[in-house]
Amino acid sequence: MSAAARRPGVLLLGWTGHSPKHLRKYGEAYESLGFRALEYSKHSWHLIGTSKAKEALYAREVLDIIRAERPLAVHAISNGGAWVLADALQLAIDEQREEEEEKEKEKEGGVAASSFSSSSSSSSS
Repeated sequence: MSAAARRPGVLLLGWTGHSPKHLRKYGEAYESLGFRALEYSKHSWHLIGTSKAKEALYAREVLDIIRAERPLAVHAISNGGAWVLADALQLAIDEQREEEEEKEKEKEGGVAASSFSSSSSSSSS
C-alpha cells in the first residue's frame, strides 16, 4: 500500500457559489497537514433552484465517496456544503430503511411459507 493511500482523506464540500480554485486552497492546507484532499465542487452553483434529480445525483456521488474512502473526515463549508452532506446522509438513511424493510418482508414471507407447508402437510395426513 502506498503512503498516499494510507493517509486519511478529507472530503471538502464547498459553499454555494464557490470557485474550485478557492476550494483548492483549503485542500492545499489539509494536504500540508498530511491529509489527502478530495474536493467536491459540482454542486457549487446548482443548489439554488436546481432539480431534485440533480440534488439526488450530487447526494449519490458524495455518499459513494464517503463509503469508498477510509479513513475520511468531511469538511462541509457553509450552507452549500452542509446541504449536500445532509442530502447524502438522508440518502444513506433511506437506503438503510429500505434494506431493513426488504429483510423484514423476506422474513415474513419465509414464516408464511413455512406455516403454509406445515399446515398443508398436516392436512394431508
